Amino acid sequence: MTPDEYIKAMQYRAMASVDKPTAPLDRAPSAGQERTLSAGADDEFENLFSEKEEEVVSTMTPDEYIKAMQYRAMASVDKPTAPTNAAQTDDEEEEQKDETMEPVTGHLLDGVDAKYADVLRLLATDQIMHFDTLAKLLPARSEEELLNALKHVAVHVRGRLLPTSSLVCRGDTTVRARNDIIKTLTKTPTGVSRMELVKKFSLDADVTKTILSGTTYNIGLTCTLPPCTLTSLVHHFHVYPTEFAILEATTRKWRFRLGPDDTFTKRFPAVAKAIKL
Repeated sequence: MTPDEYIKAMQYRAMASVDKPTAPLDRAPSAGQERTLSAGADDEFENLFSEKEEEVVSTMTPDEYIKAMQYRAMASVDKPTAPTNAAQTDDEEEEQKDETMEPVTGHLLDGVDAKYADVLRLLATDQIMHFDTLAKLLPARSEEELLNALKHVAVHVRGRLLPTSSLVCRGDTTVRARNDIIKTLTKTPTGVSRMELVKKFSLDADVTKTILSGTTYNIGLTCTLPPCTLTSLVHHFHVYPTEFAILEATTRKWRFRLGPDDTFTKRFPAVAKAIKL
């Protein structure tokens, strides 16, 4: 795939969704109704990732897009609102201490050697990539430099490169969950349902949904955004969300967004062995 073809492929999945308001209830829903509403909400969320993809018109040139994809470091200042009382402060501190099963929030590159920063940025942006694509997006880096960087920031499953879970997730529980999901998708090329993963690994359903549907990484930061916000970013600010798995509309099962690259192991056996998940 040439850089222009890659750019066209990335430009861009339109995440169009149609909100369908539900009629107000005259009385509180029964337990059965609540289960139905909850299941409907999950289906509506997953439908966002099984819509037919359409090209989004962009005014960016190929050079501008490549430059944007290679993410210049930009400062970001978080300004939390002041707590209303001391109890609220204590609750927030306890919440931060707790090992929650959510993607990490903050600077993606903290603690990562600057030599590997550009590779990690691209992997975290795409979430899944083949080596040849990575090499084309970083033409100034030698093959040896790229392979060395992968040893520090990536794992591979049948030649698919993904950022190391410990760099993009917070807490051992979430890291294990992401790794278990990736391994299962590797062993099940036909796809696996979200509830199968939840039951098999005793995972939290919402966390599984978050891991599968993807996290948006931008200019060295990670953040989890709701679908409506993601859609707004795509259309108005040229921020393109990606995920390592996609949901098949017909089977309702998740599978890797990219096929395997079995040549990676043959070309670079030592590195492939070192970073195999």
